[in-house]
Amino acid sequence: MVGVAGKSQACNTCKRRRVKCDLRRPTCFRCEKANITCAGYERDHIFINCTPTQRSLTAASVIAEAKLEDSKQRLLPVYEEDVRSLIFQATNPSSCLPVEFRRNAAKLLRKIYCPEKHWHAMGSACAWLGYLDVLTEESQALDLAILAFCVVQTQLTKTSSFSLEEGLQFYSDALRHHRTDLQDEHKRSRDESLATITVLTTCELFANPIDLPWRVHALGIAEILRLRAQSGPQTRTWNRLSSRLRLVCILDSLTKEQPRFRSSGEWLAMSRNVYSQPVDRLLDIITNVPATFGQCNALMDGAHPEQQDNEMTSIIKELIGVVNQIHHWQNRTKFDGSRIPYWAVLSQIHNPADDKYPTKLFPFALEFDSLDSAIMFSFTWSACLQIFNKIIHIHRWFSSYAAYLPGLQETFGHVMQQDLQTTSTDESDYMDPNKISIYFIKAEADKLGRLLCQCVEYCFRTDVGTLGPQSFRYPQWTMRQFFRQNAGYERELEWALQIKYVSGPRLYDKLELMEFEDNPRPMSYITEKELIGHI
Repeated sequence: MVGVAGKSQACNTCKRRRVKCDLRRPTCFRCEKANITCAGYERDHIFINCTPTQRSLTAASVIAEAKLEDSKQRLLPVYEEDVRSLIFQATNPSSCLPVEFRRNAAKLLRKIYCPEKHWHAMGSACAWLGYLDVLTEESQALDLAILAFCVVQTQLTKTSSFSLEEGLQFYSDALRHHRTDLQDEHKRSRDESLATITVLTTCELFANPIDLPWRVHALGIAEILRLRAQSGPQTRTWNRLSSRLRLVCILDSLTKEQPRFRSSGEWLAMSRNVYSQPVDRLLDIITNVPATFGQCNALMDGAHPEQQDNEMTSIIKELIGVVNQIHHWQNRTKFDGSRIPYWAVLSQIHNPADDKYPTKLFPFALEFDSLDSAIMFSFTWSACLQIFNKIIHIHRWFSSYAAYLPGLQETFGHVMQQDLQTTSTDESDYMDPNKISIYFIKAEADKLGRLLCQCVEYCFRTDVGTLGPQSFRYPQWTMRQFFRQNAGYERELEWALQIKYVSGPRLYDKLELMEFEDNPRPMSYITEKELIGHI
């Protein structure tokens, strides 16, 4: 009989988990706190049984085999025990207080979803996550939604052995409980109900490749927010959660180019009462853009274009006004800090779309001072690119009816490229809405599309967490629309379509996240070449 000695005095469970043990006996406090069975301090003994077929069995060979088996146990995914502990707590509510489970889940998400080094620099992009562990009331729906999100995150990053199917099962259970809670007026009005929707819609970005479930969820969010807004003073937690849900509604409307839920006036009325972060002011600026897009599409598809002159001219001026406001917002955000928010570096990623070309399409990438800056600037660039793309479509439509549209002819009659303002003050306008150069619009759209492509390397790095790729859903969609709907961007479109297959140092490997469905191109958005063919 030979004992396998070890230098570590930790309990067997802490030793396997590679965490510091407090050495309390007979079981350690760390295991107890994590709700894990402590295996104790007793060291295993190995019995050597020589048989006729194993006459040469020695103590050294038995010890080596035991150590090999122990090393296999150590190769368990890094967050395996954490997820098992969360599953036990969520499926056995009596084992711990709800706030304790949510705090443990938040700790895990701050390692995977938004790493600790970025957490303190985050202004608003994931502020909702910080409020999960302050919700104290029981909610099986919320706990199962959080558990589903944790399982999906560890499956995506290959840090646990749990499958996507297991995560989706917890998601389905959470959805079932949530539907029951919505039938109860008291439970429906609690912050826990809003938190459940927030977690579920975020989970869908990682668990479903298509946007249908996410959009179905968005259908009910605006009505819930409206009912809550009418019930009187709101909590700080409600303000932050509702801000996140407002973003869901606006993204859904932007990617469908039509107001899907509430009027811009209703959103702005709520905003004045409850929202306070810089991102909320940004959402105020673009709240009415989906309605403007919808009105524009209806006019271009109308039977009498000569009657749409004044309205279309007003729409263009309104869209340019939005771009100017975004530009002012960017300047305030960019120059309020002590550091430059982004700069260019040599790109280290490989996109398969570059393989058949002698050089990389984007030899440089953008580095940001924080993940919050990357999210905010990529979002504003995407909104401006979508607006510019719409103005390019309007100009294309206008080209076939120019003789009947004197107002638009005056608006688009400036052939010289506008000069960019060199100052950063709020008083300086980025563009003059009364003097629009389509050449300038196209040049700016081209620049923004390329800037977004250069954000990919930073947003898909593992050290920024899975929040980085999540935040790039809308920018990726905007890039695809612009490159697909305008001539001369075949290579750029191919590059954008291959983003999920990019590889490089510290990059996630083939992340399969939800993609917003591409908008079908309306008949009025024909290219110049197609237009000549029709004439």
